[in-house]
Amino acid sequence: MHRLLQRQLKRHLEELGTSPETIPEGWENFLDAVSKAYEQADTDRFRLEHIIQQNAKELLALNSQMRAAIPDTFLRLDRQGMILDYKPGKNQRPYLSAETVTGKPLSRFLPENVSSKFLDAIAKLDHSDLDETSIFHKLADAANDDCFYEVRILPFLDEQIVAIARDISERKKAETALHRSQLKLREKTYRLSSTLADLKDTQAQLVQTEKMSGLGQLVAGIAHEINNPINFVSGNIGHIQGYIEEIVDLLELYADYYPTPSPEIQERVEEIDLDFLLEDLEKTQSSMKLGVNRIKEIVLSLRVFSRLDEAEMKEINIHEGIESTLLILNHRFKETETLAKVELTKLYGDLPPIECYAGQLNQVFMNVLANALDALDETRSLSNDKTPTIEIVTECLPNNYVAIRIGNNGPNIPYSIRDRLFDPFFTTKPVGTGTGLGLSISYQIVTDGHGGRMRCYSLPGQNTEFCIEIPIRQA
Repeated sequence: MHRLLQRQLKRHLEELGTSPETIPEGWENFLDAVSKAYEQADTDRFRLEHIIQQNAKELLALNSQMRAAIPDTFLRLDRQGMILDYKPGKNQRPYLSAETVTGKPLSRFLPENVSSKFLDAIAKLDHSDLDETSIFHKLADAANDDCFYEVRILPFLDEQIVAIARDISERKKAETALHRSQLKLREKTYRLSSTLADLKDTQAQLVQTEKMSGLGQLVAGIAHEINNPINFVSGNIGHIQGYIEEIVDLLELYADYYPTPSPEIQERVEEIDLDFLLEDLEKTQSSMKLGVNRIKEIVLSLRVFSRLDEAEMKEINIHEGIESTLLILNHRFKETETLAKVELTKLYGDLPPIECYAGQLNQVFMNVLANALDALDETRSLSNDKTPTIEIVTECLPNNYVAIRIGNNGPNIPYSIRDRLFDPFFTTKPVGTGTGLGLSISYQIVTDGHGGRMRCYSLPGQNTEFCIEIPIRQA
């Protein structure tokens, strides 16, 4: 009989007042069946315990193997930050050994800022419905190299926390290398863009400079070719005037001594109207002299405008450059069959000689005045009551600069394109009528070539004005 059944039966019989050695009649079979059931239960229990023990060993071994294979560092903590378990990740540089840290507070082994991050993250989990949270931190390993970690913190059971720390040092290095590579790429891209922009500016400047150089050579050549015959004519006008005066004196002397000429002479005098001829001859001489002087002034202005012999910086009279430019553009100010005359107002200040590149500044004046005339052409029809006007003002500024303001009362420049006026190749003119280089080159001449400033002012209801400011003396 099973031992447990024997004890229970003895206690039961004693309670009934029967001898424990005496088994009541008819109980033998029942007790025998119950005893076998007890024995079978023991056998099953022993087998289950063995299976459970075996499974537990296998699970512990599997857990150990898995933890050894996991690349992340494992930490198990209580809610106060006490380290209950610690396992460095596979192939990771261990910060400390498991024996050193287990059973001790986290704050003892980590810098204050890192341990505070851990405790704040634990508190965050306590006071929220989050399933997990993450923190990032940096630690120095045994070789004093910086290691970067990403830590996932998860609640475990009721009062514990699991922290899984992954070493992301290599990723950080890769990110840093990528960031540096991107910076270098952006720097190279910026340099390339800057070089390309400089190349476009240089190309534009070369094109415009070549055009202006060709124009300057043409103007200088024409001025030279005109100057030689005009000097010849101008030099002989004085002689001609003297010869004519001597001939007139001779005719008057003949009239004094021969007051009654022959009929043939008298008839010829009346036919040519000698009195009118002598009177008009003096006026003709004056007109010829005036015309020759005007041509000489034009030739001088053309030479001033071209200034091919003044490539170096030197002191000049700014007003002479403006006047020579106006002479070149004079035909565009005149009235035509379809366009009204452009009124020109000049308010010149008392300017000292300016140290500059004369030919380049004349190019600036040419570009700005030509643009002003182009703007006026849009509204200067004969039927328009508004008189098209260009105003040129020069003045000294307090900071040893001079200002040249060229304004017109044509259409305003929209604000949307005002900032692009000095960009290379930008133009609002129809295709084939503008290159977009004039103002860009002018801006470079003023700012880069002379250390000055060039601005455009254009407001509704007011004149459009280009203001050129350059120093009186170059640094």
